[in-house]
Amino acid sequence: MSKPRQNPVFEKNERVIDTLGLTAREVQVLELLAEGDSNTELAKRLFVSTSTIKTHLLHLYQKLDVSRRTQAVQKAKSLEIIR
Repeated sequence: MSKPRQNPVFEKNERVIDTLGLTAREVQVLELLAEGDSNTELAKRLFVSTSTIKTHLLHLYQKLDVSRRTQAVQKAKSLEIIR
C-alpha cells in the first residue's frame, strides 16, 4: 500500500517579507484578505477600525506594487508570503 500524501508544511518567505518591509500585521491582513473578507470583516476580526484596515491595505498595495486586493493576494501567493 502506498502512503497517503502529506501536505508539505508551508513556510512563509521571510526573506521577501523583510525585503518588502512588511509588518507582521500586514502579513496577517494579507492572510485574511486571501479568505475574501471585506474591510468591515477584517476590522472586526482584528479588533480595529475600518480606517485602520484601509491604511494597512494602502501600505500593502504600495509595498507590493499593486492597485487592487485581488492583485495583492495573487502577488503575495506567488512570492510565498501567504498560502
